[in-house]
Amino acid sequence: MPTQLHKHLRLIGWITLAIAVVTWGMDWFGVLEECIYCRVVRTCIGVIAILMLLPNCRYFTPILTLTFGSMGAYVAAEGMFINIQRATCFNTFTVLAAIGLVILVVQVYTLCTYTCCHAKGTNQ
Repeated sequence: MPTQLHKHLRLIGWITLAIAVVTWGMDWFGVLEECIYCRVVRTCIGVIAILMLLPNCRYFTPILTLTFGSMGAYVAAEGMFINIQRATCFNTFTVLAAIGLVILVVQVYTLCTYTCCHAKGTNQ
């Protein structure tokens, strides 16, 4: 069954790609502190955003989405736990990692269910 997220798949892809590009630019220009966890998460967000913009491929899109999504989610969760262990619970890195984790989960859910709906022919 198509949802509102499926109707706006390309828009979500463009927005998350813009988020990834802007945050990479901020990292390159030194606005953000260097954090390897953040770099991996924003790269995974960008790759999944590109997959959202590509035409639907029933076989490779879910595999790549789940691969990059699970890797990004693991790294985001690991970064959160390391920052919580090192410092206070609510520092900037923890909040940004949580936002990255939420973005990744929404991307993976939207793209995988969209691909499955198209594979079954239920999306009209």
